[in-house]
Order: sequence, then C-alpha cells, then structure tokens
Amino acid sequence: MTYLDFDPIVSVIIPVFNTEKYLRQCLDSVIHQTCKEIQIICVDDGSTDSSKEIVDEYAARDHRIRVIHQENAGLGSARNSGLSVAGGKYISFVDADDYIEAHLLEKVVAEAELAKADIVLFGYISFTEAGDDLECPVKMDLLPAKSPFSFMDVPNYIFQINTSEAWTKLFRRDFLKKSGLTFQKFIVSEDIVFVYDALIHAKTITALPDILYHYRRNVSTSISNTLDRIPQDFIFTFAEVLRRLKQSGMYEIVKQSYVNRMLDAVLWTLNQYKTKDGFIAALNLLKNNGFLLLELIGYDSSYFYDAHLYRIFNRCRYIDTNIIADYVFHRGNIEGVMDVPVSADLFDQLIAEFDQAKAEIDWIRSSNSFRIGRTVTWPIRKAKEVLRRMKQEYSKVQKRRRDNQ
Repeated sequence: MTYLDFDPIVSVIIPVFNTEKYLRQCLDSVIHQTCKEIQIICVDDGSTDSSKEIVDEYAARDHRIRVIHQENAGLGSARNSGLSVAGGKYISFVDADDYIEAHLLEKVVAEAELAKADIVLFGYISFTEAGDDLECPVKMDLLPAKSPFSFMDVPNYIFQINTSEAWTKLFRRDFLKKSGLTFQKFIVSEDIVFVYDALIHAKTITALPDILYHYRRNVSTSISNTLDRIPQDFIFTFAEVLRRLKQSGMYEIVKQSYVNRMLDAVLWTLNQYKTKDGFIAALNLLKNNGFLLLELIGYDSSYFYDAHLYRIFNRCRYIDTNIIADYVFHRGNIEGVMDVPVSADLFDQLIAEFDQAKAEIDWIRSSNSFRIGRTVTWPIRKAKEVLRRMKQEYSKVQKRRRDNQ
C-alpha cells in the first residue's frame, strides 16, 4: 500500500524542470485518464521557474499526486527518484512538456494484462506549435508472428520496432526491479541505455498500433540546447549501450539491429545541433574515433537497412568536416551533406572500393598464412589509390567552394 488509499495500477513518473509553459496541459492529460487508479509522481528537478508551484498546486487538489523536490541532477536522476517511490503494478513515463491521450493508460494496461507483458510498446505523434505533426507508430510489420515476443524472436530488428524513448512504453514494475534497471546519469539520450537494457531483459513484449503520446518538439529545454555545450556526451551514452549489450552476452545476436539503429541515432543527433561549431566538434569526434568506438564501421552496404542513411554516413566519414557543416547549415538539416557537389556515383564507387580493400587487409592480418609480398600488399596499395582519388575529388569541391565565395 502506498500513501494512497488504494493500490495503484500504474505509477506515472513525470520529471519536471522549467516547463511552466506546458506543465498544466501535461498534468491535465494525466489526471483525466480514463484509468483512474493511478499514482502520479512529479519530480521537480530543481526548477527555477513556477513549475514547482504548479506541481504543488495540483498535488493539493488531487490526492493521487506525490511531489518530490530535489536539486537539479538531470532527467535520469529525476526518473530514478520517481521509481524509488513508485507503488503501481506498472510504470509509465511522461515528460512535462508533452501530453497523452485520455485512454492511454487504460489501453496499455489492458494489453499488458492480456499478454502478461513485461513491456508494452505504442506509438506517438511528434508536433510543434506551428502545427508540423509527424506520426511515429510502432512498426507492426517488423513484429514476429508470435505475441508476446522477446528479442530472440526478432533479433535483427528488435531496436527498429519502436523508438528508444521510455515514454513510448509501459513497463511492469516487478520486471524492472528484478532486472535491476535504472536510468544512467547521462545528460543526452539517457533513455536509450535504459530502454535497450529493458528490451534485452524482457521475456514478454507486446505492441499496440495506436498513437497515444504527444511529443512536443523544439522546446527550450530540449536536447538541442544541451548538445552544443557538451558535443561528446552522446558518444559516451551510445558507447554505454554497446558495453552493456556485450556484457549481457547478447551483442552478436542483435548486432545488425544495433548497428543500424545506432547509425540512425548518431545521424539524428548530429541533426539536432544549433551551432556550426558544435556540429563540427561532434562530427570530428566521431570521425577521429567515435565511429570506431561505436563499432559502426567495417560492414559493406548490404549490412545496412537504409541505403540513403548509409550514403549520408559515408559522406560524413570521408568529406571534409568544414565543407559538410557549410552545406548542412545552409539546408538546415543533415541531408545537406548530400548537396556537396561530388559525383554521387563516383563517390559511392570509391567508398565501395575502399571498404573492399580494407576488408581484404583485415582478412590478411587475421590469416594464419600472413606473408609479406606483392599479393598481400595489393589491397594496401589499392586503399591508398582510392584515398588519392578521394583527395582529388575534395580538391575540386574546395576549389568550387572558393570560387563561389
């Protein structure tokens, strides 16, 4: 039993930090859920605006709301504070600048009960104040035939089915507790470590096609306003995902899903930078050792699910960072890298030749019959020739760039 006069079905955890503009809409959407027996935990993470007064006001008139005030420690810490006092059978997360459909909890709990699920996945809509809406449903076509399922039933697509945000899922509290799952104290993309851990540990996962969550883009407390200050943080977060997958012993099983999802996540993150300096710093970190650290290189084109993202990735790897930044910020998104005036066909051909030469070099190095000779050095000479041709193409791009200035 909690401080409530009933056992809650769901504990809804809402981390709050300086969201006074949107907080009432968020809280109203939660307190008016058709599922009434809920515990609402608002964790004020050191807000300096009126958010703390708003949550106290709501708590005074709705006994289901519990407020925790703490010094600012970040989103992960705030969610962990909520988890530490949660008493519901299930756990749901809502961010304070978003809102949810009135029947969200009723629908996902019914699905969880029916399937005896550890996790229920559902879709969301991404929106802006200008009315730029984008629906992001669960990719039901990737689900295995059986339901509920585990990652072992769909290892190549387990991370593609749903987004990496915690708020597009319902979790069974006992499952989280037994698995020892809590949020890491990263500043950027802290959801991804928690969610991927959960997907690997869950024995029963189910999904709904419904759009139930409303995610507000482009708010002042969003990721893009943090990235420029600490451009390396997201690399550390993503590296922790890889470390944990390896620690679990399941990495080789889900490797292709991981590589494809992480490539998508990296390019998405690059797209969030608001300053050219932050973008350049982040891309240089990735090119220096970040791509290698995240194990995103060393695969041919057939390993990747999205050929277009693969082409963007290769251009990010091999074209001069400053040139990329000019084109990306001119267009306003990462697609600008495709505007760099190099021959697309030639560039793709060079990348393919270079990757093939690199693969041959790696094979030779690992071979028991390693012998220095003309046959062995041929891939190395081939790789050098490809790089020479790439430099020629870059010189042409830089000359056109100077001529246009």
